[in-house]
Amino acid sequence: MKLQTPTEEYHKMPQLSSSSLSNFVSYDLWTGRRTTNYMNFLYPTHEETDAMLLGTLVDAILTEWQEFDRTSDHIGDYQIVGRRTGKYEKEILQSLADEVYAKVDMIHRVPQLKQLFATSEKQVVLTATLDWTELRWKLDLLAPSGVVDLKCSGLTTESWEKNFLDPRTGVPSPYARYVRQLAFYRMLCRLNDIPHTSSQIVLVAKDGVKWYEIPQSTIDKAEALIIADINNLKEQNDSNLLTTFPEVS
Repeated sequence: MKLQTPTEEYHKMPQLSSSSLSNFVSYDLWTGRRTTNYMNFLYPTHEETDAMLLGTLVDAILTEWQEFDRTSDHIGDYQIVGRRTGKYEKEILQSLADEVYAKVDMIHRVPQLKQLFATSEKQVVLTATLDWTELRWKLDLLAPSGVVDLKCSGLTTESWEKNFLDPRTGVPSPYARYVRQLAFYRMLCRLNDIPHTSSQIVLVAKDGVKWYEIPQSTIDKAEALIIADINNLKEQNDSNLLTTFPEVS
């Protein structure tokens, strides 16, 4: 099912999301070694770091809010402050606000990105049923050809790619969290009969913009991992066994 759901309401939805599944399982990019943490799935932490907030605010400006004013003392619900005071429920440092504006400018300077945002559906919530599991996810951009995931980072491209590319081949790894997210998105599109022929990531890094097309064969491998992860999570839910161990290959 395709929905238009406010962010606050989306996070209250009970279905399993890709983020929740990633709280349960992670993979080593070198070996493919799988590690589960059921306690982390049951009781996730929600610390909001500046790195996370950077992406959230850029994404919101580009895909949720119609306008923003650089002369204002706030971005959305976040008050801009020179130093943290605790006076406001949501506050960000001026240095972070400047970085948000710089990222937005960087994106606006790329004609292909402007075209992408103009022709895509934004912040689309999809829900579906896979066997025993109800799934949900909010897509940054649903383009005519498929899903585009926008990633904003204060890291250089080289540093960011250390958690994305296979360290031996230099190509996107099916074990990478961001690739598994794209596989999760594609699965939801398929279950909703939404055409999907491409899976892309647009990285807005410290040193520029880079566009990645993930081969569908890689997405296939990542989707197989996700299905196994969901089945393993079901086993954990059924047994209520809290102690888990890294998988030995």
